[in-house]
Amino acid sequence: MHERIAGTVHPKFAPLREAFAALEETSAGIAVQLDGETVVDLWTSGKWVQNSIVNVFSVTKPLAALCVLRLVDKGEIELDAAVADYWPEYATNGKESTTVRQILANQAGLVAFGAPHGTALLYDWDKCVQRIATEAPAWIPGERHGEAALLYGYLAGEIVRRVDGRGFSRFFREEIAQPLGLDIHFGLPDEHLARAVDVEDPGGRWKSDLLDGAPDLRRRALENPPGLLDPGTLNSRKWRKAELPGVNGHSGAVALAKLYGALANARSLERVISSALFDEMVRVQAEGEDAVFGMPASYGLGMRLDGGPFRSAEFGYGGIGGSVAFGNRARNMSFAFVTGTLRGPERAMALEKALLELI
Repeated sequence: MHERIAGTVHPKFAPLREAFAALEETSAGIAVQLDGETVVDLWTSGKWVQNSIVNVFSVTKPLAALCVLRLVDKGEIELDAAVADYWPEYATNGKESTTVRQILANQAGLVAFGAPHGTALLYDWDKCVQRIATEAPAWIPGERHGEAALLYGYLAGEIVRRVDGRGFSRFFREEIAQPLGLDIHFGLPDEHLARAVDVEDPGGRWKSDLLDGAPDLRRRALENPPGLLDPGTLNSRKWRKAELPGVNGHSGAVALAKLYGALANARSLERVISSALFDEMVRVQAEGEDAVFGMPASYGLGMRLDGGPFRSAEFGYGGIGGSVAFGNRARNMSFAFVTGTLRGPERAMALEKALLELI
């Protein structure tokens, strides 16, 4: 069984190799950092090699928030300023007083388009943010919270672009990825396309499991414009090269564990964000039922804070395909599981359980 698993693992954590192999995954990777050291870096052999990357969906939403917070740290953005102070066209249809904080904490209400749009809109940043600016929120900003599945990255990314001038992908690359040595990408350059592993839905039930019985708002948040739930679209060159900061970041497990490890470690945190601002990022901004997904959710500034099914997750995010990354400051630990096989969180939950038995 173990011949299907490649990579390295510290002897203390050898049982994680067995737990990973027991999943019988054909397209996945797991990485764990503890006290600033990578103690687990494993991947499935065959479709994957050491530097493979995959679309990790919402796992990268906190990275979109981090880019905005970098500008807060620099004094160029104020969290409680109106979005319209930086993006004047946003001040329409009840959004005039929406704050940057509300955008990052999923309280802004701009979670879906009202009218239907084609997939092409996702690939045209300028046109997409123009349409976003004219939309009305689904609720009065600040009164409820709900994840802006498709639109979160455009909202955060356009604030970055209006203030800094750089597009989101370039800003993330120059301000976060390159300084930290992170192999995480938004809008894959040509030289990285061959490293991207296809996502697949072997049972053919992934999309229907997500949408069956879903209310209209959730359907629009996930499927307007369409593409997010279509493996053919997700594997296309056009999708991989596009900038969709909330849903199409490509990464392997070790890069995500490295980032969350840096955030969990007081000695390395300041390389990413000031400690005071990170405390604010992981402070509860909104909690209770998510108005889009209809389940309890606790949000910081771009971070999920309730852990969901993960007992050791102090801060982090999961993606609808089963990928997840999180950190824990008390344990000085980070965990990342990435996968190309589109299913729920059960696989990562089993691996976290095995990990916690070892520390």
